[in-house]
Amino acid sequence: MTAIAKTLNTKKAAALIAAFLTIFAMLSVNATPSDAAPSLKPTVVSVDNKRPAVAGGTQITVTGTNLGTVTSITVDNNYATIASKTAKSIVFMAPQHALGTATVLITNPAGTATFVVTYSPQRRALVPRPNVPETLKLGKSLTINGQDPTWTVTVTTDTPKVCSTKKNVVKALKRGSCSLTIDINPDTAAGSNPNWRAKQFQTGITIN
Repeated sequence: MTAIAKTLNTKKAAALIAAFLTIFAMLSVNATPSDAAPSLKPTVVSVDNKRPAVAGGTQITVTGTNLGTVTSITVDNNYATIASKTAKSIVFMAPQHALGTATVLITNPAGTATFVVTYSPQRRALVPRPNVPETLKLGKSLTINGQDPTWTVTVTTDTPKVCSTKKNVVKALKRGSCSLTIDINPDTAAGSNPNWRAKQFQTGITIN
């Protein structure tokens, strides 16, 4: 084989290698997202409430992906209480915050997702008056409940000879007028109720 032939063969081989490398590079650049490894970072698709109350306790539900591995949620560096979580949704209670915007960070071991909420000065409504009958038979008992069964109801009396009270139960002891003070508290250990605030009611029942 002549020197010229060897040179031509070498050039052909180099050209083939260059062409192969070019095609490989193009395929790598044009790879579809499905070809890449999926991210394990949390993502946020929707937020059901972006206007929590300044008093705190507003429940917020976030939907997205990779939320089951979330380890913390902060609102401007204040930790929020996580109520429940699955791979596609997470529920937390917003902490107290001053009026205005705040940045929420949802974090898992792979990374962080973020969104902004605006704290509102809205005033929560007072809990409604419970239904209390006008009369109660002697020897009978009455249980007084709030509109929501999770609310704490406490009943006291300043006529203990006519009626007795324990938690939210009234018992008729003697005929006469039973004076009652009813405290209804919608807040829980997890935080303030986002829609209602506590109220005390004064009422009376005739024992007959």
